[in-house]
Amino acid sequence: MSALSKAAILAADDLKREVVEVPEWGGAVNIGMLTATQREALFDAVFGKSDAEKGRLFRRALLTFALVDDAGKPLFDASDIDALLAKSALVVDRLSAAAMKLNGLG
Repeated sequence: MSALSKAAILAADDLKREVVEVPEWGGAVNIGMLTATQREALFDAVFGKSDAEKGRLFRRALLTFALVDDAGKPLFDASDIDALLAKSALVVDRLSAAAMKLNGLG
């Protein structure tokens, strides 16, 4: 196997996505892998917070980054997350678990 060039590394599509069925919403959503930048932002969002805040902030940041459209672009931004978290806790937990598994977290 030959060594990869800079161009080959930067052109590689290494961000996997998986479809998670959400029957409660009448369809499915894409869960995407986080970029290294998004993962750093996720950790920055919870670093230095109290234990009580860490879980809440982690889930908020994770879902903001991981719920993506078919092109891998985030569906939500920070201003949308409260509305998303007003949805079923079972669904939010399922999507969080899928995002954690796909991204090797936890």
